[in-house]
Amino acid sequence: MYRAQFTQLTGIQRFIAALVAASMLFVGLLALPVLLAAGAIALLGMMIAGRIALARIKRRYAAKTEQTVNWEVSSDYEAPDFMAKDSFKPRPHVGQTYENGQY
Repeated sequence: MYRAQFTQLTGIQRFIAALVAASMLFVGLLALPVLLAAGAIALLGMMIAGRIALARIKRRYAAKTEQTVNWEVSSDYEAPDFMAKDSFKPRPHVGQTYENGQY
């Protein structure tokens, strides 16, 4: 289809079409390094912004952890006794067996 259309053109029209195609290839080859450089710069900027954001989150978490540790060490905080907070209270052994129908 394209070949049939191209053969219907006159000599000067073919030359202009070939010139336009060559110029588009040339512009594309010139634009490719610029686009790749712009993409690399954008990726680098995103990486730096991510590192800054993670450092800020880490500082905030460290400050909260330090505040919690200081609160637990202070005299206002009393750690409950282990046996006082244990909810498991063992029942005395009844001695039921399988023979009487219960486990």
